[in-house]
Amino acid sequence: MRLRHLALFWIAALAIYFLTPLYKLVFWLTLDAPMLDRLVDEHMRTMHGTAEYACLYTVVCPPGGEAQLQLRTSLTHAEMAQVKNTIWRRKFEDYCPGRTTNFGLENSGEAEALERGWDRYRRRDVWTSGGGFMGESGRFSGGSFAPFNGWTPCTRDKAYWTREHGIVARR
Repeated sequence: MRLRHLALFWIAALAIYFLTPLYKLVFWLTLDAPMLDRLVDEHMRTMHGTAEYACLYTVVCPPGGEAQLQLRTSLTHAEMAQVKNTIWRRKFEDYCPGRTTNFGLENSGEAEALERGWDRYRRRDVWTSGGGFMGESGRFSGGSFAPFNGWTPCTRDKAYWTREHGIVARR
């Protein structure tokens, strides 16, 4: 009986080990602008209950330079394909170095957090390889949003998402 449990454990462990990269690849291949919109909306409503608006940033690579974040007020299918190409090249071709996330969110919740005395509020979120957003830094490491002041600050008029309307980005 014990040998059977051990065998089942190893089968499960190997399945997780081999299927996780497959899941990530399938997720990556199917990621498009509407799916990203759903992920942004879900993340903001679930993780940032006090934020009134949020801005989306995507990685861009100036010729011969390091990765930077570009504020997006819209994201078309063609732009999404270009961003995905840049991300793919950064991962596999040693293209566009820099400690910058590939997709980033910055939200408006900081003002209320400071007013309520929440000193550890995370205003910025970074993209994870598993397909979602997490805090820029925290208990499970996180990632780097962008070099200090290396992005356009988020304001309501540049928002990609608002609490009242969800995704407000133009297509």
